[in-house]
Amino acid sequence: MQTLPAFTEGALASTPTPPAPAPVATPPEPFRIGNAFIDPESLTLRREGQVERLTKIEFRLLRFLHDHPNQVWSRDELYPQVWGYRYFGTSRTLDQFIVKIRRKLGDDPIAPTLVVAVRGAGYQLALPLDRPARRVPRNRWSLRGNPPKLDFKPVADQDDQRAAALLGSA
Repeated sequence: MQTLPAFTEGALASTPTPPAPAPVATPPEPFRIGNAFIDPESLTLRREGQVERLTKIEFRLLRFLHDHPNQVWSRDELYPQVWGYRYFGTSRTLDQFIVKIRRKLGDDPIAPTLVVAVRGAGYQLALPLDRPARRVPRNRWSLRGNPPKLDFKPVADQDDQRAAALLGSA
């Protein structure tokens, strides 16, 4: 076996390696939230035969929450992730986008089940877990047990009693 001269070995060692080919960008995958199908290429949300257009911010917010299900994110954490560090809006801008997203997802605005506000902490995308979730109380009696049973019987006034007497005697 022959060896290369020393100057050839040095020249080969100093030759820069060609750069690796750039990865081929794969189109983002469509995803589901509840019964809604979100298409990233067309920025549309399809639900029950209806098609809704999404803004880039709405899509970024949905994508971020979808990629981190059941995790609570504060406003301060969501703004850089969705808007970037150049965001200079008000603190309620996020709330307005959440309202729009809930409407487009068909989530109940009074008791949302998908994009949920966690009091004092932030927002989360609540996706079903392997075990059933504990039911959240919806009214003041749920916190204290069942409301008292009140049996209301209509009290007939004198006019009703006279009408019944006249009809019964006729």
